[in-house]
Amino acid sequence: MDNLSSNLINLLNSESKIKISEISEKLNVSRNTIKSRLSNLKKNHVIENFSIVSNPNILNQDYAFILIKTNPQEYMILEELKKIPQIKMVDGIFGEYSLLVKCIFNNKEEFNQTLQKFDFILSTYSRFKKYRIIEAIKIYKINGINLANIPVKKDMKIDEIDYAILQILNNQQLKYKTAHDITISLRERNLEISQSGVYKRIKSLEDNYVILRHVANFYPKSLNFLGKFILMLKPKDPIEYGKFADNFLQKYPEIKEIYRTGEVFALLAIVRVKKIEDYGNLLLNLYDTDKIEDTYTYFVLDERYPTSFPTQY
Repeated sequence: MDNLSSNLINLLNSESKIKISEISEKLNVSRNTIKSRLSNLKKNHVIENFSIVSNPNILNQDYAFILIKTNPQEYMILEELKKIPQIKMVDGIFGEYSLLVKCIFNNKEEFNQTLQKFDFILSTYSRFKKYRIIEAIKIYKINGINLANIPVKKDMKIDEIDYAILQILNNQQLKYKTAHDITISLRERNLEISQSGVYKRIKSLEDNYVILRHVANFYPKSLNFLGKFILMLKPKDPIEYGKFADNFLQKYPEIKEIYRTGEVFALLAIVRVKKIEDYGNLLLNLYDTDKIEDTYTYFVLDERYPTSFPTQY
């Protein structure tokens, strides 16, 4: 991948939607060149779709990771899990459990209903019928964004139309949704609002840090990201958990997400590296701080769903 494609990818992951004309001006190439390069990135399966990163602290969402014991012959489990909208990630992992699922819930009732679906799927298709839930108590970093640096406006009101707009922006496929597109989608949901009203809503969601970033989702191997790990950390001093997550772990760009959990290994981090040995170097650096008592790693064998992720170089 040349510098033009790399710079184009960086600009696509901006804090607000960026126009072709703006990209053309910033990169000092013609609009037709940008359109052609963007088309090739889609056609060559470098870009899977467009989406947003929203702020879980403002939306009061609950995050949970679920470890599932299964075997490769129980393929219907994965097919059924894909049908559950609260599931945002399914990774095949090495160890006692073979699947790790990331879920996002809008409330506890939705959490409970999703677990009931899990119970049905496993009772129907699994020989082992075993899973383990790791609930996130606090989120420090998500999709490479440090949430400690994001102000939370507690008086921000999110209504039905805002939630619908966020849902539409989360599922844009291979084309950015315009205000016109979103207005039509809202009308199909019996939500009446003008095109200018949609534009103002999106601008407000951005200004109030509900939408943190508009992103393009990429296939990891197309960008030479060959390793993904789920790292569980046990700091020596429980009082230092938050400080360690905010002041130290944040500085590593390989660490894309950081969560505080109720487990003995209280910090959960999602790590992406281009070379497997880079992960070993990261662990050495963590232990050199003398603040880590122990770690446990789940090596991701394959990313089952989705097969892409938002990133920045």
